[in-house]
Amino acid sequence: MQLRDASLGRYLKEPEQQYSQIDVSETVSEILADISTGGIDAVRRYSRQFDNWDPPSFRVTGVELREAQSAVEPRLVAQIDFALQRIRSFAAAQKDCIQPLEAVALVVAARRCLGGFGE
Repeated sequence: MQLRDASLGRYLKEPEQQYSQIDVSETVSEILADISTGGIDAVRRYSRQFDNWDPPSFRVTGVELREAQSAVEPRLVAQIDFALQRIRSFAAAQKDCIQPLEAVALVVAARRCLGGFGE
């Protein structure tokens, strides 16, 4: 297939098929519900379907985990650790700001802080 320069840019930038956020959310919800009820059998089915991978066990051994960790650049590990610390701090601050007000007919109203994180 030959494309002219203008067509090439459009071809490379446009997705093959348009998906809406709702379609994706519905699909993910269905998969998670299936895994919740179907357990490891459902996980195995999706692993075969999406990854063409059907290992004898999904459990990662300590040796495999250490090998994988040693393959990651130390700078990336530091960045991941930093991000994890920030996420945990944000979640803790957010949790501390949520205060229940009242419960009426199974509906719970809550008040939360609107200030910026870290203020």
